[in-house]
Amino acid sequence: GKLEHIYPVSRGTGVYLRTKPSVPKKAHLEALTVSSYRLFASLGDINYALTTPAFASYLRLYEGVLARHEPYIRMKRRPDVAKKFVKVKLQPHRSIIFSAAKKFDVDPYLLGAIIIDEIVRLNPFEEITDKLGAAFVGVNTSAGIAQIEIDTAQDLIQKGYYNPDPDKLSVANINKVSRRQLYQHVKKPEHSIHFAAARMRAL
Repeated sequence: GKLEHIYPVSRGTGVYLRTKPSVPKKAHLEALTVSSYRLFASLGDINYALTTPAFASYLRLYEGVLARHEPYIRMKRRPDVAKKFVKVKLQPHRSIIFSAAKKFDVDPYLLGAIIIDEIVRLNPFEEITDKLGAAFVGVNTSAGIAQIEIDTAQDLIQKGYYNPDPDKLSVANINKVSRRQLYQHVKKPEHSIHFAAARMRAL
């Protein structure tokens, strides 16, 4: 039940674990772990992630596993992703993509490309972010296969573009709906994809 050289610190926002200052820097929690804040911040900036030794180690292991799954999709300054993995993630939602594109009069292939981009961007961390997402929605995090920001979804509902649940998420009370409630809708593929198509139409 004890972690040597680690102690709890209470703050107004919660209790945190800290490493005693006498411990060498490479053995500090900050060097061995990744906070949820840093994890979500890194999704938009891989260089930010790589400044954390734990992240750099994780990505080296990820790339070692990836080497067994060619061909890849390559994105500038992002880890590669096996094409077959992207296919497995995208194909079950093909009919939703075409349906959403038709509803909002946008190019289904551009919508699909945007979703592929989000799959590639999130892939190395998806298993982790899926588990943390619900606990991290106090901030404006992204959710679902199309990685729609919660505040973007709220704005699209407010402007009348798309509403996954008009009874509970009426335009009149959408500002009173918590991010946690919206997250439950945005994380579902059908709604995530429709929000992405609605965003394209809004732009």
